[in-house]
Formats: sequence, structure tokens, C-alpha cells
Amino acid sequence: MRYSGKGGASIRIVSAYRPNKSKGPHTVYSQQLNYFNKIGEVWEPRAAFFEDLGKEIETWKAAGDQVLFFANINKDVRDPAIVSFFKKLGMRELLLEHHGKDLPPSTIEGSKPIDGIWATRGIDIQSGGSLSHDKGPSSDHRVLWVKLTYTAAVGSLMPHKSRHPLRRLKLQDPCCVWRYNAKYKAAAKKAGIWLAAIKNELQATYPPSEECIKEYERIERIRQR
Repeated sequence: MRYSGKGGASIRIVSAYRPNKSKGPHTVYSQQLNYFNKIGEVWEPRAAFFEDLGKEIETWKAAGDQVLFFANINKDVRDPAIVSFFKKLGMRELLLEHHGKDLPPSTIEGSKPIDGIWATRGIDIQSGGSLSHDKGPSSDHRVLWVKLTYTAAVGSLMPHKSRHPLRRLKLQDPCCVWRYNAKYKAAAKKAGIWLAAIKNELQATYPPSEECIKEYERIERIRQR
């Protein structure tokens, strides 16, 4: 699913299943293996999963999408190879990042977390976790969840700046302009406006934090004195 938001922001939410290497004619692994054999391609289904996934994610990112990817990959999400694969795509597992490596097993009889939620760098979560096995739909897998901010999911628009009325300079008089600029620069330097503005700009975030807004307003009040 793809959702479009404000300011041209878009997020693509994807769910997937990577088959377990199991025997039997009716398993997902066997069905996919048979399909590759029928079309004359030599592919191992579990390897093909990552091959195709990598190409799709690169395509989505090139289109400007943020990606939120839910998957049962039937392998420990903490495995270095898995971490490296998603890192090369500019993604990371959100619950692993939020809670650390001590994640509960995904299935009732399992011992490792094989389900995960991966996201591109522009997506941050407020919270996230997994339900106990007796909560959610009937399944031997835990339900994973994350809570995103509205801005992280669908973007936001920068507010319009309000303009303050200013007295006009006599721009036709070069002496008047020179005196004004000289006095303004001296006053701004004395008040520390330049350094404060540069420091605030370097620490600025989008959307701007409350501290950033307050500092900008303080600088603006000093400038208008």
C-alpha cells in the first residue's frame, strides 16, 4: 500500500513472507521452486526473495517513497547477514533499534525473532513491540506493532512566516543607507545575533523543535529593538 501526504511525502507499507526450506510438495518453498523450474530459471527461493526485494526497495526509494516493511524472513533478524542486507538499502529493524538485541521469539515453539519491521531512515517510531501469543489473531506468531508520528508517516508543511511592518529606508540617499547598515551591524554584533543565529540554524530540525522556535523568536525580538 502506498499513501501520499503533505509536501510531496509518501510512504509505502509492504508485508512479505520468506519461505522456510521445508520438504513436501505443497509447502511454499516447494511451490516456488517448482515455479522457477517451469520457467527455466535456476533460483533458490530464499535467495530469490532477497534478490527481488532489494530491487523493489531501490525502485520505491528512487520514486521518493519512505518504506515500512513487515516480514517473516524465517531467520533471526539479528543475524549479521540480515542486518547488513537492510543496512545497504538504508534500512534498519525498528524493534531491534528501539529495544536492543534482547527480543522475544516470534513463534510459540521458536527460540529466535524471525519476524521484523524494517524502515528507511526517514521513519522514526514513538514506541513499538510485540503482543503475547494469546493476544491478536489466532496464530503461532506474535503480532508486531509500531507507533509512528503523523509527520513521520505522511509529512508536514512548513508554516507561513508572518511579516512585521518595518519603517522604510530612504534608499535614494546612500549616506542614510550606509549609516543604517553600520549601526545595525554594530548593534547586532554587540547583541551576539550573528553567532546565536548560526548556532540555532545548525541545531535546527524539521519540523522545528519548540526550543528552536523559542530561540528564533528571541533573536527576532532583539533584532527589532
